[in-house]
Amino acid sequence: MSEAASSAPATGNVPAQAILVHVLFVLVGTMPFVPSPFSFHSIAFILTLFLLTLCVSFNGAIRLDATALQAVAMVFLWMPINFLVSVNNEIKTQDFIRGAVPFVFILYYIVHLNLPARLSERASGLLLLAAAAWAVQIVALNATDLVAAVRGEVARLTYAVGDLLVPFGLVGFILVLYERRLALPLRAGLLALFLVLILASGYRSQILLVAAVTAFSQRRIWSVGSLAAVAGLGAVLAWYLTVNPGFVEVFVQRMQASTGDQVRAAERAFALESFALAPVLGNGLGFRVPWDATRPGMLPPAGDGAVGYIHNFAAYLLMTMGLTGLAAYGLFFARPLWIGSVAAFRKRDREAEAAWLCLVALLVYFLISAAFRQIQMWIVIGVLIAIIETRWRLYRQRLGQAALRRNGRLREAGRAAAAYRQASRLGTTPW
Repeated sequence: MSEAASSAPATGNVPAQAILVHVLFVLVGTMPFVPSPFSFHSIAFILTLFLLTLCVSFNGAIRLDATALQAVAMVFLWMPINFLVSVNNEIKTQDFIRGAVPFVFILYYIVHLNLPARLSERASGLLLLAAAAWAVQIVALNATDLVAAVRGEVARLTYAVGDLLVPFGLVGFILVLYERRLALPLRAGLLALFLVLILASGYRSQILLVAAVTAFSQRRIWSVGSLAAVAGLGAVLAWYLTVNPGFVEVFVQRMQASTGDQVRAAERAFALESFALAPVLGNGLGFRVPWDATRPGMLPPAGDGAVGYIHNFAAYLLMTMGLTGLAAYGLFFARPLWIGSVAAFRKRDREAEAAWLCLVALLVYFLISAAFRQIQMWIVIGVLIAIIETRWRLYRQRLGQAALRRNGRLREAGRAAAAYRQASRLGTTPW
């Protein structure tokens, strides 16, 4: 039994939990960008998650660690306080629920923490399953749009496929890049698929993050497999530029100031102005952002002419939860970011480094997108943190075992020295 297995629950109906957790991550990967609460997909997702949680509860005592306790406090302590703030600011209950629901799903971390060892150790594989399901769904349902985007006939695949706003391509790309257990042809195929979807989506932030992670990873995983993977990526990129020769020009134009940049700057300004009105507790989740305040001249959405989000996670926290909310989430992410970096760079743990890079990439992406308001992203974050915590525990166990061996050698040396001193006093030393 592995060291991870020794610290994770191993009881319960493992086959049933295995089926449920794999179905759950297929549903997570194929979840629409804005799921309807009464759609078949949403009902299947909630039912699967409920059944999995029920199965986990029968495994024995629920195990909680520091991260789990923080998640519980943020949901069951902070959310009620924020609800009172929202009521005080006359925010509609349905708007508060819509704003709060995505953050509640960080509690999936506790479910994953208490899965049987043979399932919790496959966390990277579960995330890859979700990312692959996401990619296959887009290719299967939007093949014509994808071909048009690759050829440059449409500017961005995102215009036809809103689900590309969910950064599963980024997560899948990073995990496959570090995954050595996949056969090289499968690994190269998945990397090519994720890269094509990221390029076709036209998101400069994801493209730049992919380039940065690929360059960063080579210092650690320089091997025949990684060289082949990078060579394959180069071939895919060369093919893409041959099929779509105008891509570079369009990408350079996107690197310059655009309408999206102006909208995000206006959103940040509005968020900071709203934060100044309630700096401690914020204005409440569900706080509405007037369309005209951030997108003047653009056609407003149906309804009250306002939206419940901005494209910046930190500014959103300040606007809706104030300094206390920003501090709470800052502390929540501080531990996995720190211990992940230690496990990755001191221990040179590939799995820890992949999860740490995924988490960092998502947090950077959250600063220029509204993906933090998606349910599936908080489940992904929960699994990434679970991977980091697991690898950290293994790292500490190995440090402890090394210290015990070192102390054992020191005790043996001490006993030998004492025996020598005793023999010297008696005059019985052989030299």
